[in-house]
Amino acid sequence: MKILRTFLIPIFVFSLFLVPVVTLAQAQSKGIVPDCTKIQVPDDPKDPNSKTHEECIWGFNEFIVLINNVISFLLFRLALPIAAMLFAYAGFLLLTSGGSEEKRSQAKEIFTKVALGLVVAAAAWLIINTLLSIFTSNQGDWSWIGFN
Repeated sequence: MKILRTFLIPIFVFSLFLVPVVTLAQAQSKGIVPDCTKIQVPDDPKDPNSKTHEECIWGFNEFIVLINNVISFLLFRLALPIAAMLFAYAGFLLLTSGGSEEKRSQAKEIFTKVALGLVVAAAAWLIINTLLSIFTSNQGDWSWIGFN
């Protein structure tokens, strides 16, 4: 019975947290690496009647999309669920502290560090997203702000 409490129950609880992650992974059909730009290239450049084949060309736009996809994955698919689990853990520690100042201070410290980490991650995302918007702007100089 002790093995059941110490081993199987935590695994069961952890698997309950893992099920939504697995279902989100199945729903996401688009990967992190973007598709390349495909062009038709002749097999023999000197012969105008030669057959053509398809080639992928990676350019600056695909690189920017790749950076954006990686940052979005790290922030929204990894950081937010981990922060939610840490908030739940800190809340559990706070509720079960039973008057122990050590556990209360540990829970408050976890709350503070996770909140600060989310603020730093959101600020970094905002800066990177703004820079990517500036570098990939196809319109005038101020279109990234909203001026046309």
